[in-house]
Amino acid sequence: TRFFSFLFPAGSQKWRWLVLIFGVWFLPVPRLPVNLRVSFTNGLVSFSFEVLALFLFQKTFGFLYLAMSFLVGLFMAGLGVGGFFSGRKPKRREDLFWAETGQILFYVLATGVLLLPRSVPIVFFGILLAGSGFLLGWEFGLLATYGMDRNPGGIGLVYGADLVGALAASVLTPLFLLPVLSFSGCLGLFPCLKIATFLLLWHQLS
Repeated sequence: TRFFSFLFPAGSQKWRWLVLIFGVWFLPVPRLPVNLRVSFTNGLVSFSFEVLALFLFQKTFGFLYLAMSFLVGLFMAGLGVGGFFSGRKPKRREDLFWAETGQILFYVLATGVLLLPRSVPIVFFGILLAGSGFLLGWEFGLLATYGMDRNPGGIGLVYGADLVGALAASVLTPLFLLPVLSFSGCLGLFPCLKIATFLLLWHQLS
């Protein structure tokens, strides 16, 4: 904490804007297929959200060890249900827009809930993590089948991009994003990133 407070003084707002601009404009890496860029962003956002939720749970309730497996399990359960939901629905381009819109609305709502002045009930953490997992699993199924006619091996690439995004989140969130942006800034970053990927999809698919 002292190290990052030295690098980024509390009154230095320029770093927050720089990180937000970097996230919105440069995170979807150019020259990559759109489904890989969206999948990378999904892994980054969903795993960062999970990390933030666990940190905030610890701060709010003072314990985490007993609840960690349950909370992570709810995230994975939502991921599985989202995958099944994606597999049952017909795959259309419009479904990607719906999935992106759902993620934007979800992270806006989650930001409002987690930043409420009163403490968030324990059940909300489980609901939010399950919801984040569901949206990730839903869109992953859509992205995995997008462009299969052109690249039959695309499922592995999409899965790899998602995992790389999650790995980036596990490093960036505790070591860089939280010290620079704080909880509120990180939560506000997630809808911005999803809006960026929505615009990317709109440009590519419309």
